[in-house]
Amino acid sequence: MYFVKGVQVANKIVEVSRRVLEIYLSLFAKHEVTVIEQVVEPYRWCLVLLDREGSMIPLTTGSVIRIRRPLVGSRICPGETLVSMTKSPEENALFLSRTVIPCTNETVNGFCPIHASSEYSRYLAYVYGLSEFPPNVGLATVPHMVYMLYLGGSEAKVGVANVLKNVNRLFEQVFVFAMLITFVGNASEARNAERTLSRAGLRERATVAERIKYIRSITGDSLDNLLKNFLAIFLRLVKPSLEQLKICSAKNYIPILRFSNRCFDVLRSSSAISSKKHLNTIEGEAVIEDYCLGGLIIDTKNARFYIPYQLIRDRALNIDIIR
Repeated sequence: MYFVKGVQVANKIVEVSRRVLEIYLSLFAKHEVTVIEQVVEPYRWCLVLLDREGSMIPLTTGSVIRIRRPLVGSRICPGETLVSMTKSPEENALFLSRTVIPCTNETVNGFCPIHASSEYSRYLAYVYGLSEFPPNVGLATVPHMVYMLYLGGSEAKVGVANVLKNVNRLFEQVFVFAMLITFVGNASEARNAERTLSRAGLRERATVAERIKYIRSITGDSLDNLLKNFLAIFLRLVKPSLEQLKICSAKNYIPILRFSNRCFDVLRSSSAISSKKHLNTIEGEAVIEDYCLGGLIIDTKNARFYIPYQLIRDRALNIDIIR
């Protein structure tokens, strides 16, 4: 038994394009927007596991595992994360120190009894809108990123991530396009932006099944029209809200991030897993081939599967590591 504690992804930029697009917000309302689109592919990554003794085990491309049923077990306590911050006006710098205390205790409600009142539990309770701002929690006081994900169709999601996780948070998720909206001073400012954008019509939550439903049908030819849909959502819903929040970019272009066509092709050629029930039907020896679009690509003797990271995050995995 091993426990999923994180995924680390480094991407390479395979293409950058600058385009001027015409976006129609209504029958007669046409806008011209300049877009800088970065296309990326993962080139180095690892899934971080813990064994029962607390040792860290990385899985990456080429790793071989044996899967036993059921593959996914109980949720595991996230443990503790302690952060301290020091500002240096002389150096115009911000110094952050982080201590992570992992835990492999099984839990039903997110945290085990040992960490139920931890700083990290109070931080997540606030981020998920379940409690008031915890001013004495270090992770809540560091800068935060506000981002927007396009899921397909007319669906877009707003999210926040602390500066320590930064853009790596994007690559834990399934999405078509991503946009970094802004960085703000702390979790309170980030949640305020998230709530405002949610009231404007963006979603704060989206299931894995919903995300895969859209992304499975995407081809290279359809990406341009989908990008225009995303930009229309931004111009119609997001931009007015950012002006209300006085978050206005000085840039005269909109930065967009997406995965390469190869990544979409890999997902389409795999059997996409969208539920824990489906995931627990897999068994046997498997080779880990890749990580793209927020999930692992594994190859068994019978089929190739795409497993979204969100389905295994902070979960026990019933596997043996062969190499």
